[in-house]
Amino acid sequence: MAISADKKGSGRAPYNLVIFDFDRTLAKLELPWDRLKEEVRAFVTRESLNVSFTGSNTISGGYTALAELTDRKRAAALRRELSELNDRYERMATIALLVDKKLYEVLRKKYRVVIISNNGKAVIFRGMKEHGLAADAIISRDDVTRLKPNKEGIEKVLAQFHTGPANAVFIGDGTYDERAATAAGVDFIGVGSGLQSSYATINDALRALLNERK
Repeated sequence: MAISADKKGSGRAPYNLVIFDFDRTLAKLELPWDRLKEEVRAFVTRESLNVSFTGSNTISGGYTALAELTDRKRAAALRRELSELNDRYERMATIALLVDKKLYEVLRKKYRVVIISNNGKAVIFRGMKEHGLAADAIISRDDVTRLKPNKEGIEKVLAQFHTGPANAVFIGDGTYDERAATAAGVDFIGVGSGLQSSYATINDALRALLNERK
């Protein structure tokens, strides 16, 4: 469920877990996305996978289609190939920090902080190391069968930290983040335009969350 800026603190259970998306939320990956998407489309077409390419689902759609294959041996081999393709492009990425480090560190003192991303683990760890950030857990596409907008990653961290959906909030920039949060019954705070309960920047969202916790 989305929460709006003017309804904070209205009868909700207190949060103890904050979940972040990575790319375009905490940081921004700069890489040739159009070329990557073209290669993913070629991969999907070659393997006759059932994917409807619309907007941002090009990459995650490939993984979703593989999760639905009944031939598990073939699915595992194709998933390795698709991940190697994505990893190759992510190794090219430059990673710009979007979140204010001081705000992020203040937040970490008050909440457990988790990252759930459709990016690979290697590029997330590289970005966190380059910018001196830490998290209590990182769930990448390498750790789940179904990527966002599926709720698998969220349910995994809720179980790991023995936290109910009412005690967690997801902060992300995309509709896939919002849909995953809604499916898991977790509150959602949007960053950027076009989303419910959206703040202009990640830092505006963190300031609001920290003010609520005072």
